[in-house]
Amino acid sequence: ITYAKGAWVYHMLRQLLGDDVFFPMVQEFLTTHAYGTAETADMLSSFTQYLAAHDIEPAVPLTTFFDQWVYKRGHPLYTLEAILGAQSDSVAITVILSQTQSTQPVFVTPIDIDFVGADQQHATRTFLNTERVQTETFKLPFVPILAKVNPEEKILAVTEQAVVTDV
Repeated sequence: ITYAKGAWVYHMLRQLLGDDVFFPMVQEFLTTHAYGTAETADMLSSFTQYLAAHDIEPAVPLTTFFDQWVYKRGHPLYTLEAILGAQSDSVAITVILSQTQSTQPVFVTPIDIDFVGADQQHATRTFLNTERVQTETFKLPFVPILAKVNPEEKILAVTEQAVVTDV
């Protein structure tokens, strides 16, 4: 992970900001520092200035993002419990997402949960994970049988998928 983490940081930053923000922001940084030197602090400063100039506020502040992904070690280890709730014209499902790593406090990051139904229906829900153990409830148009954390590997993490249980 140590050697691949640099590429992961760019990948996660791109996922956090979206292509329309990420690529022009990086291009501006590269143009500004062309034929010179730059350190990580210069990159953070440049990116922060770019976002402020374009009135963009990411879900996770860049200082938090760089602190947890660049300056500290480790990555989240996620476990998931998914519990089926009340059913009417939609299905309520409660997920309990836990970060079980011991390397540092909680990684604050948007996280995707993909729900899969018996007939291969899919629904993805995203929320900002800010707690070591976090509970969220979602409404779905079908009864899920499986829930997957970080299904498209948008963040560097070790994950477990969960079989949906009935209350």
